[in-house]
Amino acid sequence: MILSTHTLTVYGHFDIKETFDQLAKAGFTGVDFNFDAGDFCLINDKQYFLDLRKYAEDKGLTIHMAHAPWPSSFNNEEETEEAFVKIVKAIKNASYLGAKMIVVHPFFHLDPTIEGNMEKMFDLNVEFLKKLAPYAKEYNVKIAIENIGAKTVCST
Repeated sequence: MILSTHTLTVYGHFDIKETFDQLAKAGFTGVDFNFDAGDFCLINDKQYFLDLRKYAEDKGLTIHMAHAPWPSSFNNEEETEEAFVKIVKAIKNASYLGAKMIVVHPFFHLDPTIEGNMEKMFDLNVEFLKKLAPYAKEYNVKIAIENIGAKTVCST
């Protein structure tokens, strides 16, 4: 059995290696690596993530999944494209960490109470995931969609 938690709660109080130390000390054996905390999506160094993976493994931790940065979308096309680039980097870096899955947050920037927006959001999410699929395939990382929010296209 893998006893797992995410890095989000501990990271911030400690650097990432100290976070792994604390999680291992607490008895965890699995980690959900949060790319939505810190500046990990700005790091373009494969060896950094491979070394981090080895550090975690040496502590008895398996990084079996990751969380992509969020939000994934904005009312601004430029910001949405910047978010997409970070998500792609997270997919790539998650593969170096050994993660087999990454949680991606759906687009939910349109007001769901306005008629037609849920349908628009559905279409935008399909387009978004189709655009991410080649990267997930290239890096052999499965995409999981978070069911975020009470009134979003992925909440039901």
